[in-house]
Amino acid sequence: MHSATVKALGLKGSMIIVSNGSLATGIFGFTLLLLLIIRVCDAYASPYTLLLVLF
Repeated sequence: MHSATVKALGLKGSMIIVSNGSLATGIFGFTLLLLLIIRVCDAYASPYTLLLVLF
């Protein structure tokens, strides 16, 4: 691929993300929530992880 083609695809991709921002935010938020749940579950298994979650 030529660098110009890659740049054009990247620009188009970022335009889609910006125009469809709510979907991107939803996916990002869901991923963060999922990671938080995983960390909390790990925290119950280990008090050291709980300290990492808190700080």
